Amino acid sequence: MTDATRGFVFHIADNDPARILAATASARNAIAALGDDVQVEILAQGGAVTGASKSAAQAGDLVVALQELPTVKVTLCSLAAKGHGITEDDLVEGARLVPTATAHAVQRQFDGWAYIRA
Repeated sequence: MTDATRGFVFHIADNDPARILAATASARNAIAALGDDVQVEILAQGGAVTGASKSAAQAGDLVVALQELPTVKVTLCSLAAKGHGITEDDLVEGARLVPTATAHAVQRQFDGWAYIRA
């Protein structure tokens, strides 16, 4: 595996920007059950990518959640972000762009990570 001994991708592919913040609660519960070493990537595409922008209503809460959960990262489809006018500079701390959500999810599965579609 590239980044961790154990990890999972939590894939959000809808138009609700609040889903990213909600996914941090699911990640927190999974980490509590599986152990602090579990890596989690909240992978967003579609309109959900807007939930990780600095201008999102929940931006402050998302930053706090990610600071409290050091093994959780937010990854966004760069194609969806571009379609919504979002650049890397627009993202909250702890979020990053990947070339495509689909390829990223597949690569993580090749690496042995679990995949959950939210």
